[in-house]
Amino acid sequence: MDNDKVILARYRKGDYVVNDPTTRKRYFWAGSKGNMISKLSVPRETFDWLAMSTSCLSKGSLVVVEDKDKEELNYTTDLEQLTNNVHTREEIEKILTGNYKAMEKKLNEITSIDEKKFVLEVAKELKIDSSTKRAFIVKWAGIEGLSTDEIFSSEDE
Repeated sequence: MDNDKVILARYRKGDYVVNDPTTRKRYFWAGSKGNMISKLSVPRETFDWLAMSTSCLSKGSLVVVEDKDKEELNYTTDLEQLTNNVHTREEIEKILTGNYKAMEKKLNEITSIDEKKFVLEVAKELKIDSSTKRAFIVKWAGIEGLSTDEIFSSEDE
């Protein structure tokens, strides 16, 4: 049981650090860059502490990689909310590049502000060219005061 580990990944941008009081260790995940994702094995007791005493798993800051470990989250979090608010970059790309109505439906299920920011970042990186999709994403993300052109303009320009 001492060697029981759980793999956690960081799909969002920005580094993430956990100072675990149960093991007195510090764990660091680098923020994602494109398709590069930071994954780290942590002891089961660290995973249990994160699941029961923090919101990093329920808010999608860290994501459980293996299905056998995801089952344990049923006891500590609302699995439907977790499923709606935690997506990989590939899943978001698929949502954004698909049919407008399907995109609208899937994005409306997302309630986490951090996940909305992540979706917006991916949309900007993909350079979504549909003005209808852009307008919906901006309204959905709750961005006010800037036009869609300003939000989606390339920072290199």
